[in-house]
Amino acid sequence: MNSISRLLSSKYPFYYRGKERFIFSGIIFLMSFFFNYLFEPFFTNFEEHKMSYLLIHLVHSIVPLCMVIILSFCLNLSSISEENWTLKKELSFLAVLLLCAGIGQFLIRDIIYDNPDNWSLNYFIEEVINTFLVGFLLSCIIIPINQMLLFQKYAKQAFLLNEKENLDSKIIEKREYSSIETVEESSQENETIFIKTAIEQENFELNVNHFLYAKSEGNYVEIYLSTKNNKENKLVKRSTLSNFLSQFSDFPFIIKTHRSYVMNLKKVKEVNGNAQGYKLQLVDSIDSMIPVSRSYISIFQEKWKEFHP
Repeated sequence: MNSISRLLSSKYPFYYRGKERFIFSGIIFLMSFFFNYLFEPFFTNFEEHKMSYLLIHLVHSIVPLCMVIILSFCLNLSSISEENWTLKKELSFLAVLLLCAGIGQFLIRDIIYDNPDNWSLNYFIEEVINTFLVGFLLSCIIIPINQMLLFQKYAKQAFLLNEKENLDSKIIEKREYSSIETVEESSQENETIFIKTAIEQENFELNVNHFLYAKSEGNYVEIYLSTKNNKENKLVKRSTLSNFLSQFSDFPFIIKTHRSYVMNLKKVKEVNGNAQGYKLQLVDSIDSMIPVSRSYISIFQEKWKEFHP
């Protein structure tokens, strides 16, 4: 049970915003059409048809396409965060989608079939069950394949980023406070800035060279700093993450990689890929892995090229 719970709580890509919503809708349409047209999974009475077999499956496939667009629009009106989207939420959304699509298939029966019992309870149950059976089968195919492809994609990108930067022992030494650094780099990295928080008494000075990352926790920001023994020193301040980040305008290598994370790009030791994006291992942090969510990948890659040419 614990393993199932962990699996359901695992992160899953959010496809219901922007152009990805329409790509996902198109995939649903094509898979629904070709599966039903080629395999004919359910009994078909051709004598009841008001239109051609091909056209019937086109109409049937348009219904889930429309439902994806409508439900994803409703989803975007809610307070759901794509960074917090999990496999459990994905499956719940698909269940609602299949239920709505099944109801839609029932409502269009009079358009497709010449049958006096089109509006019977039996046909309503049949359409909903058939929709769930097809949807469940396709989901069992799509979800694992999608997870595998995304993992391979981001793992490959992470590998190329690591290769390009050649993050071996020489680069790690460069990240540490070695004498190889130029005077200009040392001067900039050792600069201390004054951070303002929501409470004036909590304002403080921060050495940018020691800053690893910051994490949003409700009305507070947890700020993690490196120490000489590679252990993280944590400060907790009342502030928003956006307000904290805005005070690093002179340090473009301090970037946001996730809805809840801001980190120091110069502290990256290794980039790892997974189905949700990247995980960053920092030089002066033993345990922490900083996420780069899919919506921030393009920003991360752009900044990575800038500071790791």
